[in-house]
Amino acid sequence: MAKLELAPVQASIEDVLKKRREKETYDVMPTDIEGVALQVEAGKRLDILQKTIGEFAILGADYAARKARLDKLVKQQKEPNEEIKKIAQTHEGLRGIQSEPGKFKLNVFPRHETSYDPELLKESLGGAYSSVVHEDFEVSVLIAPGYQTNEGPLSSELLRAALIKGLVDLGLSEAELSMMIDTQVVLRVDEEKLADLLADDRVSLLEGAGEVTKETWAITVDPLKKS
Repeated sequence: MAKLELAPVQASIEDVLKKRREKETYDVMPTDIEGVALQVEAGKRLDILQKTIGEFAILGADYAARKARLDKLVKQQKEPNEEIKKIAQTHEGLRGIQSEPGKFKLNVFPRHETSYDPELLKESLGGAYSSVVHEDFEVSVLIAPGYQTNEGPLSSELLRAALIKGLVDLGLSEAELSMMIDTQVVLRVDEEKLADLLADDRVSLLEGAGEVTKETWAITVDPLKKS
């Protein structure tokens, strides 16, 4: 099958936004293949070879049949997926199964979402804090702290004051801005490095410094490699 070259994108932003608002309609164009028609954008004249229509019909039929089989398999996987996770959850330490006859290795394991208390984490880590935790000030963009300004290193308080001053100079009320502007510190914790420090007993976390907020279980399957 000859490889087709894609035409350059010609749609304008106006056309794209308009189509998002309106439900796109299609004209049905009959073909010389019995029972097969093409869907074409309403009002468009399509220039296409009969050979291409035939290739398109074969590809479409193969894709549709395969999609139906995949959808059926996904549905069939739902029950064993839940049962595998349930067995692993109720048997502490169970993380999968290996099968030489089936030539597969199935892994089942938990994934955790975590959150941290900035002050307790800083107190827990001491001098190691800066190597483990990266701070960003969230306004509408992320800004790395510590940038030197005429007023000293950039901080959340300094950034907030500068924003308020700039908007006040534009004529907005300072009292209203104090309620409108909300800056917060966003932590990016290097959990791999933190785990190493905890394992080596170089630091310990105070109660409440971090917590697991959510646990979900995942299943992966890989070919069983011969040893």
